[in-house]
Amino acid sequence: MSKRAIFLFSFIFVGLLFRIYLATTLPIWHDEAYSIWASQHSVSQIIRAVTDPVHPPGYYLLLHFWAGISDHLYWLRLTSIIAFLFNAYLLKRLGEQFKIALLPPLLVFLYSFSGYFIIFDWQVRMYSITVTFIFLSLVILNKFINDQRGSKVVPWIFLTIVNTSGLYIDYGYFWYFIPLVLFFLIFFIIKRNQKYLLITASLFSSGLFFLLIHPSIISTYNQGVAGIAWLKPYLSPAFFVPYFFGTHRNTFFTISLLAFSFLGITYLIRLKKFPFISSILIFSSSFSFLSTLIYSLLVSPIFHVRSLQIIGITTLFLVSFSIYNFRRQLRIFFILLLCTIVITNFILIVKILPRSPGQFLISFFPWKQVVNSLDTYNTTIIRYQETRILPTPLLLWGLQYTLSGKESYPIRKIQFGKLESATKEEKCILFYDSLLELYSCT
Repeated sequence: MSKRAIFLFSFIFVGLLFRIYLATTLPIWHDEAYSIWASQHSVSQIIRAVTDPVHPPGYYLLLHFWAGISDHLYWLRLTSIIAFLFNAYLLKRLGEQFKIALLPPLLVFLYSFSGYFIIFDWQVRMYSITVTFIFLSLVILNKFINDQRGSKVVPWIFLTIVNTSGLYIDYGYFWYFIPLVLFFLIFFIIKRNQKYLLITASLFSSGLFFLLIHPSIISTYNQGVAGIAWLKPYLSPAFFVPYFFGTHRNTFFTISLLAFSFLGITYLIRLKKFPFISSILIFSSSFSFLSTLIYSLLVSPIFHVRSLQIIGITTLFLVSFSIYNFRRQLRIFFILLLCTIVITNFILIVKILPRSPGQFLISFFPWKQVVNSLDTYNTTIIRYQETRILPTPLLLWGLQYTLSGKESYPIRKIQFGKLESATKEEKCILFYDSLLELYSCT
C-alpha cells in the first residue's frame, strides 16, 4: 500500500470514528425527530408530501424502508455515516481528475475534518446524502466532458437518474442543480457543441421528471417557504461566513480559511486552462449564494446555511488549491499550518457541539439525560403531564421515543403513560420545566 493510500485511509478512518462517536453520544434533536416521525407514515402519505411540505419526499421514503429493519436512533443515523464514506470516496475520485498528486488526499482530509460537514454526517437528516448525489453528478459530468470517444458512448440516462434522484432527496440539491442547468445552457449557446446539448437535455429531463413525480412542490411552495421563515435572523455575514467555513464563532480560524480560499482562487485564475469541475463549483456556489441571499433580503428567507452545501463543497476545493501558490520548498510548511488549523478547529467543534448546540442551529431534546438519571431512582414506570400547550408535539413524541429505549444502547425500555390523576408529592417528581412534568408515582 502506497503512502498516499495510507494517508487517505487514515483520514477517512479517523473521520469515521468521530462521526460514530457523535452518532452514539449526542441526544436526538428536533429535526431528527421530525425525520423519523415523517418516515413512519405510509408510503402514499410521504409521496403526497402530507408529512412535510418543505422537503421533497425522497429522503423520507429511504428512511421509511431503512427503518423497516430497526427504528433505533443509532441505526437511523447510520445512513449519514454511510453517506460520509461514499462522499469521501467520490471526493477522492474528483480530486484525481485534476492530475495533481496531493489534491485527492488533501480534499479527503479537509472533508473528513470539516467543521461544516461534521454537523451533518451523523444526523438523521438528508444533508449528507444530498452531498453524495452532488459528488456523484460531478463525477459523471467530469467523465462526460473528458470522454474523447464521442458523445454516443456516454450513459446519459445514468446522469438523468442521478440528478432526478438528487432533486427528489432534498431541495438543497436545487442550489447545485439550477445553476448547473444555466451553466450548460450558456455553454451550449456559445459553443454549439453536441455534447453540451446532450448534457443540457439530460438536465432539463431531470427537472421535468422531478416535477412529474413530485408535482405537489408547486402547490406546497408557499408552505415550504413559510416553513423556513425562521432563517431571517441568520442572514448576517457574521453568522453565515463562519458557518460555511465550519469555524463558527472562531474569528481567527475563519479569517485563516478565508485567506486560504482566496489563495485558491488566485491559483485557479493563473492556470492556462481553468478546470471544468472548478468552473461548475464556482458558478453554482456563487449563483446560489447571491440569488438566495438577495431573494431572502428582498422577499422571503430561503438562504439556508444547511442546504447551501454547494458552497461548503466549493470551499473544500478552493482551500485545497491554495497550497499551490507556494514554491515547493514552502509548500510543506503551509500544508502543516493548514492541517493544524483544520484539526484544532475540528476538535473544538466536536467538544462544543454537545454543550452549545444552538450556535450550530441544533436543539437537542433533554430526554436522554432525563432517562439516564432514572437509573438513580430505579424507575420502571413514569407518567407525564403537559403543563401548557407544547410548542411542538415532537417534544412529547421525543419523550416517548426515548422511553421506548430507542435512543441508547443497551436498550432499556421504561413504561410510560399520560398522568390522569396523582398526588404531586415532591418525592414523585422526576423532571419539571414549563412544558412537561414527569412523575414516578401514579
